[in-house]
Amino acid sequence: MWKKFFSTLRSYTTGERIVSIALAFVFLYSGTYLVFFAPSVTDSDTYYEGVVGYVSDLNPLFVDLNDVDRDISRLLFSGLTKYDPEKKMVVEDMATVKIDQTQKIYTFTLKEGLKWHDSEPVTADDVVFTFANVIQSPDFLNPVLKANFENVDIEKIDSKTVKFTLQKPLSFFLTNCTVGLLPAHIFKGLPVSEIQSSSLNQKPVGTGPYKIHDSYKIGLDEQGSLRLSRFEDYYGGTPALPYIVFQTYPSVQSLLDHADLLNGIVRLTGEEVDQFSLDRQKYSFTPYQLPQYTAVFFNMDRSNLKEKNVRLALEKAISKEDLLKLIPYRVAVDTPFLELKQEEWIYKPSMVQAQGALFGSGWKFPEKDDSTKISSLDLSTPVFRKNKKGETLQFELLAPQFPANLRKDLETEKTANFLRDAWQKIGIKIQVTRLPMQDFADRVQKRDYDLLLAGQSLGYNFDTYSFWHSTQSTDVGLNFSNYKSFPADALIEDVRVTFDSDRKTKSLQKLAKIIGDDIPAFFLFRDVYFYVSDKSVSELQLQNMAFPADRFANVVAWKKK
Repeated sequence: MWKKFFSTLRSYTTGERIVSIALAFVFLYSGTYLVFFAPSVTDSDTYYEGVVGYVSDLNPLFVDLNDVDRDISRLLFSGLTKYDPEKKMVVEDMATVKIDQTQKIYTFTLKEGLKWHDSEPVTADDVVFTFANVIQSPDFLNPVLKANFENVDIEKIDSKTVKFTLQKPLSFFLTNCTVGLLPAHIFKGLPVSEIQSSSLNQKPVGTGPYKIHDSYKIGLDEQGSLRLSRFEDYYGGTPALPYIVFQTYPSVQSLLDHADLLNGIVRLTGEEVDQFSLDRQKYSFTPYQLPQYTAVFFNMDRSNLKEKNVRLALEKAISKEDLLKLIPYRVAVDTPFLELKQEEWIYKPSMVQAQGALFGSGWKFPEKDDSTKISSLDLSTPVFRKNKKGETLQFELLAPQFPANLRKDLETEKTANFLRDAWQKIGIKIQVTRLPMQDFADRVQKRDYDLLLAGQSLGYNFDTYSFWHSTQSTDVGLNFSNYKSFPADALIEDVRVTFDSDRKTKSLQKLAKIIGDDIPAFFLFRDVYFYVSDKSVSELQLQNMAFPADRFANVVAWKKK
């Protein structure tokens, strides 16, 4: 066959030869893909899950910014502790832990029989290497994770025991220890600054319930495939399901077009579920929410936003009910702790009260205009408020662009425009600026904005230190409002050091009230997501998740029907 092919090829012109060879390559590639990579949802030993995005970095110390990496890393790696959605708390995982009476010394003892995927034993050296040699290194490139272990003394006691000594009690320290361990015998000797970019991350060796079976491959259509196989020596018991395959897609539409080739799809919004065209009886659509919120952060270092009544007017002018009619499948929130307190005066929208707050602050419509007759619906020739100096009350609203996620991009555009229109109705001039993510991040880091439309995630606990403590209003902190309050700082610190749940709850309630009264931000909503499943796997649990990866908390028990 090949002899005849090349004989025929010689009779072609140069152009024809190039086209023929290209077509042959495409045909060969397509056939190879169908044989080796194309999913077959009827496989009884394999669960196919579809995600939007790409596998980027499967090192557990760098997965925070990529949900696909975080999901897969959860199956490949494990930590000293783990989050248990059923108990809604962090519990022991690879090690048992003892906390001394001062609540500053944590002694971890590794369990018996722990092995890496290459069958090497897990030892205290791996723990010390991960936390002391890498995370605490000046060259470590994840500032958030690095901050979690700042000023923590780490000491190897014996081959299975490591002691962590904190400068002061931290009730969230066990949460910090959920990070996956790195194998010292593989990474030792590699400069810390090169660990993130190392080729070792392409086929990582971990301790989780699954290991890499086939390396990640991307086809000409930008679809990718990564096959994991169960780790027979997993300390938590051998998984019942032999294989899990992640099929990655460049867009939601591409994923939906291939939904019939998948057993499960994660992180779909309500709007995307509405586009789902397959048999609704065959699939289940399980809604879930994460401890995340979208808010408008007021930069309290800007002169006109230092006035509380101006911030109050910005809050009172917005009807969340009307906003959520434009962007359904969201749930309104009023506080950074995801509560809804519409019964309280400060959270009830009122255009009249918003107008009054601005008037009382000296921001008035020009005298030639009768403000009581200005139509709140006529935005064709908006009239803006001025102070005694003749300065116009105006702000820039900064928001990100999401070119790879059209749904998210449209949601952000609708939200920003809704806010702009509502605020212009009460006489505030608003310029909406939307930037590509890198430019947006640069502006955020410099705190170069008046109003910021952004989201934050509370993770496994309500540790608001990074978001609202005064010390975090820096270029590396997440206090986007530059909010500084000694009473709030005291409560945030109390929440961190107390292990008493009742006392912690009371402190959080007081903190919510202080933040509500000070109005450093205006909290809008949290998203509702859906997990779509063809019902082929039993034991799938989606309750109380903090991150989508938490769906794998009981993956050992998953069975395909």
